[in-house]
Amino acid sequence: MCICTLPALLQPTPNINNSNSRMSSFSQVSSLSADELTLVSQKLANAFSNLCIRIHLDPLFRAILGEPPSSESKLAVDFFKAHILAGLQYGAVYTAGENLAALAVVFGPGTKMDYDKSAEWQDLLGRIPEENRLWYESEFNDQCTKFSNDAYGKGNQHKWWYLMVLGVEASAQNQGLGKELVNGLQRVAEESNVPLCWQTTTAPLFYQHLGFEAVRKIKYSSPSGDIEEWAYVYQPPTVDSA
Repeated sequence: MCICTLPALLQPTPNINNSNSRMSSFSQVSSLSADELTLVSQKLANAFSNLCIRIHLDPLFRAILGEPPSSESKLAVDFFKAHILAGLQYGAVYTAGENLAALAVVFGPGTKMDYDKSAEWQDLLGRIPEENRLWYESEFNDQCTKFSNDAYGKGNQHKWWYLMVLGVEASAQNQGLGKELVNGLQRVAEESNVPLCWQTTTAPLFYQHLGFEAVRKIKYSSPSGDIEEWAYVYQPPTVDSA
């Protein structure tokens, strides 16, 4: 089983002062009501939709789900629900902004990431078109696992902080919330002196400006066409170099 990060619309913030002057809203949430879970999942699905993403539609979504993401897609909404529930149970969920405008799901060192064994994920897989499900289970998982081991070192993905999902709702984009989430997660990694890693198919160059190093790149062949993905690592400063 392989877990790949799906970041939505983390883009450079315009030169405005509001993101610098306001106090950080970065915080961890330990639970969400059913209504909150549905709402934030719809926001994330919409953030990944081709109506909102100004760069390009995230190709990994179409390859896995067989359809483009949107708040109207039950597959996409349930996809995010499964990831968020796994984060609440096994990892950590962080938010920024008001009304769950930006959200990230991460897993810390040594935590379980077997979200695809959950009832929610198994139900989702049962509704995905067969061609996409077979590709995900028989090809993508093996290739992605090898890619992660080659990029980070065998097993390190489960020993480090791993960012699985990050998204900012459409109406709150370009306000610095995505950067605020990433900076907050970097502080979490620094406090434990453990690297933070993730994979992305979107806006790869921008992440380097946030202190991530691109350590590997791969191209998958999927039912939706070729997919390029980058692996990134943030190395927190050591105590000696601080």
